[in-house]
Amino acid sequence: MKLLSIIVPIYNVEKYLATCLDSILSISVEKDLYEVILINDGSSDRSADIAQKACWSNSNVTFYSQENRGLSAARNHGLEKAKGKYIWFVDSDDYIESHNIDRILNIMMSNDDIDIIMGIHNYVNPHFSKVINDNVANPGEIISGKDALLNGYNPGGVWRLIYKRSFLANNNLDFYVGISREDVEFNLKTMTFAQKVFVTDIIIYNYIKHINTLTTATTRKGLYFNISSDIVVHNSIIKFAQEIKDKELRLNLTKRVNSIVFGLLLNLIRNKDPLIDLSFKRQLISEMHDNGVYPLKGPFLSKKSYFLSKILNIEFVLQLLLKYL
Repeated sequence: MKLLSIIVPIYNVEKYLATCLDSILSISVEKDLYEVILINDGSSDRSADIAQKACWSNSNVTFYSQENRGLSAARNHGLEKAKGKYIWFVDSDDYIESHNIDRILNIMMSNDDIDIIMGIHNYVNPHFSKVINDNVANPGEIISGKDALLNGYNPGGVWRLIYKRSFLANNNLDFYVGISREDVEFNLKTMTFAQKVFVTDIIIYNYIKHINTLTTATTRKGLYFNISSDIVVHNSIIKFAQEIKDKELRLNLTKRVNSIVFGLLLNLIRNKDPLIDLSFKRQLISEMHDNGVYPLKGPFLSKKSYFLSKILNIEFVLQLLLKYL
């Protein structure tokens, strides 16, 4: 068995893919220890050619293609093909911190019962870069996912975490297809089930802030898809939380996703993007109505959100704010 499966979804990233793959294939361990699974999600540029060349020249790289079905479906496809003890999802327009991954593999070999390994990352944009460490425990500590959530951990990009494959399989964890906030939905569930999360201060990843990539919307349709996905995440996690017996954890999840929808509405009011005009905002409010997330419902993560929600739930006030702010 391979120790690690690195799953890389690919969609129209010919500018960045070679850098991503070079970083993965530069890991300073024997290639027998890890596999790289490339999933081409219907790219129309040269991405598939670049990926296939990497496959031909590296015995631990496999390449698959599917019709364009989105990031979640590509990751799920990779999960079906993976054989490694652990799974790492890497986005094809970023790159990993190659020289640190041997330390992660040592953790895997030294701890047989870890559900999730938590790393840190560099945030890089055209103007600056900085290390992001939002872990909620000391390096080397093993905590539960519940403790991480209750201590304020905010699950975001899945590339910050490395998951035991059997842990995902045993809890039927995969990605919600057809939304753009799949990482949040996925990680709220994984943290709920995780009994042992190994916290590190190891920089494993470089998140690059690009324009016009997998997660950046520049059209009205794309923006609407991204924003409305918060509604889907809310309803998915509320349904999921109803099955959780732990009252403290259930309340935490409920507060989190209620706060996500509160933030959606507040950002909609404040947003100055010319693509997000009044008709766009009203259409989204209508969708919130139809999906039962407006009027806003508590509890929330903060008292301020609770009091503001009372004001925003007055529809006449909301319409004035949408129109004039």
